Amino acid sequence: MAVVRLFRNIFGPLLVLVLWQLVCMSGLINPLLLPTPITVFAVYLDINSLQSLSEDVLLTFVRAMAGFLIGAVTGVMLGILLGWFRSIYLLFEFLIEFFRSLPAAALLPPFMLAFGIGNTSKVLLVGFSCALVVIVHTAAGVRNRNPTRAMTAQILGATRFQIFHKVILPEVLPAVATGLRISISLALIITVVAEMLISTDRGLGRTILDMQLLFKTPEMYAAIILAGALGYAVNKLISLVSERIIHWEGK
Repeated sequence: MAVVRLFRNIFGPLLVLVLWQLVCMSGLINPLLLPTPITVFAVYLDINSLQSLSEDVLLTFVRAMAGFLIGAVTGVMLGILLGWFRSIYLLFEFLIEFFRSLPAAALLPPFMLAFGIGNTSKVLLVGFSCALVVIVHTAAGVRNRNPTRAMTAQILGATRFQIFHKVILPEVLPAVATGLRISISLALIITVVAEMLISTDRGLGRTILDMQLLFKTPEMYAAIILAGALGYAVNKLISLVSERIIHWEGK
């Protein structure tokens, strides 16, 4: 089974690489616009390019995770509050849905005006966007909890803390985990876009844009692949952690 699972995981990427190579060999596309995968992956073998890309990955990761942590903590706390008190949620529902539906790129200008063009504006924009997602999912989890279980625990003599810790929290955690998984991917997306649009020295987004302007397409695609790999790895990690912690979900 492990061999089959491994084959399934690598078959898709290998198929894409083979098709990519065949398209390049056909001569239908200018090599300047789409270099071969061999040319792109050769970028990783160059020491200087690899060091530069590694620094870009680290900077993008730190910015994204800083914003994600701010959004996660804020979103969970406010989500529990708004889910518990439905009247408060209804009071702010329009604002939450309005900003959640608004493209994050549209908020870049006001964040730049308020916090400058440094890391602060990028991190806070990521945190704001992530918080909205986590709030919605957490509040929905709190609202959709089964009240019968809490009442039963209360009848059996459980304290309020025990009811929250043993009954309500396990019901809410799957919804919180869903919000976190979505927001962590969103964090990386917004960080890369912000690095492209807001002046910054380094980062994957800045490198992708600079390489495109200089027509260094192998380096551009190498940075794009790293951005995708980083997003996949982080998303996979939080999924594995949530499966370990919330082992009762779906059972």
